[in-house]
Amino acid sequence: MCIRDRAYNAQKKYEEALANYQKAEEIDSQAGVQDIDLAIIYNNLGMVHSSLMNYEKAKDSFKKSHEIASKLSPLPVTMVAQIQRNLGTAYNNIGDRSGAVMCYREAENIEVKSVPDISDARKYNLMGLAYANERKFADAYQSYAQALTMLPEDHEFKGVIYENFGSTYAQADDLAFAKEYYLRSISIKEKTAEIHPSLATTYNNLGLVYLQAKEYINATTYFEKAEQIYETILGPKNGFIAVTYRNLEYVYRILGDKSKEAAYNRKADGIMNSSKADEIMKK
Repeated sequence: MCIRDRAYNAQKKYEEALANYQKAEEIDSQAGVQDIDLAIIYNNLGMVHSSLMNYEKAKDSFKKSHEIASKLSPLPVTMVAQIQRNLGTAYNNIGDRSGAVMCYREAENIEVKSVPDISDARKYNLMGLAYANERKFADAYQSYAQALTMLPEDHEFKGVIYENFGSTYAQADDLAFAKEYYLRSISIKEKTAEIHPSLATTYNNLGLVYLQAKEYINATTYFEKAEQIYETILGPKNGFIAVTYRNLEYVYRILGDKSKEAAYNRKADGIMNSSKADEIMKK
């Protein structure tokens, strides 16, 4: 079977489905119900018409799809924008450049509007950091909490705010809350950046809280997680990882593990000596 025959067969199937959905739509419209499946069928039929170079019919199908989809809520923004972009392509194919440009711009506007403006959340987060620096902890917590209310569910910037909560509680010697908020930060960051230095920093900070709480095994767990990320991204000779090596050296000294203490001492010293050598060479 040639490609054109397959396309015609696909068109027939879509048109049969469309006829069924149109019957269903008549029933649903009486009850005030809109159907996302109908929007998808019209969009798919438009794509088939496009493949057969039936551009006017493609345009009509995409327009019907967009009319239905734009009335549905909630609906994935990317889907509505893509339907609008398909309509723009149909206009372009029939030589209507202005219609195409208008559709492309509307698709872009739909996607831009879907991106949340987090500038206010950033502002309150910075206010919280300023209050924490002044040791006005209650005001800091209030500012962080206000920032959280301005963000969508599971937005990655919540990971930053939770980390600041954790560091502020640690600064206030409230270790239980510090651990809680560092773990919340980690939960979000692990979903969005599994091997990012920011996640390693949070692991290291949580390790310090466990160290302060004398929970040494937990401390080593998070220091070593930080170590793995730093070594993967920055390499074992980067100066940034030396702090984590020193932390591990210290906690293994407390635990009485001389071999691991010595191993991390050598790693940290190797980086420090290398840095000093670099400075001498630059001079």
